Amino acid sequence: MKRPGKHVGSSLDDFLREEGILDRVEGLAAKQAIALDLRAEVERQGISKSELAARAGTSRSQIDRVLSPDIASATFVVVERVASALGKRLVFRLEDAYGPLTGKTIVRRFPVSPKKKARGPATGRSDRSTSAALRGTSKRAT
Repeated sequence: MKRPGKHVGSSLDDFLREEGILDRVEGLAAKQAIALDLRAEVERQGISKSELAARAGTSRSQIDRVLSPDIASATFVVVERVASALGKRLVFRLEDAYGPLTGKTIVRRFPVSPKKKARGPATGRSDRSTSAALRGTSKRAT
């Protein structure tokens, strides 16, 4: 029996889009990837969750949420603070929803200062400028 062409039917992305859950699935996958990367970095540096919470200026329970790939309730601000406390940064990219990869990369840099507790975004900028940076309208966006 001869098999039809190599690709039969729709792709997984097409299926998830038809079901109306593509954005949610991609968001959860991105959160899981970030959580696993952060967890690996914590283990590599040998830092306890309590020490990481102190460096990031947040609670131990919030650290548990950020490092758990199964919990999607962590906010960008907290994830950014945790990354900064580990000497890392997050890179966000804004892309067309269903087109080729043509998005603008937005890089936000955070000073690494584990000696003092962070209270708010590690950059010291207001939430309004943080939102502008994420939209790509900030002068600091690249």
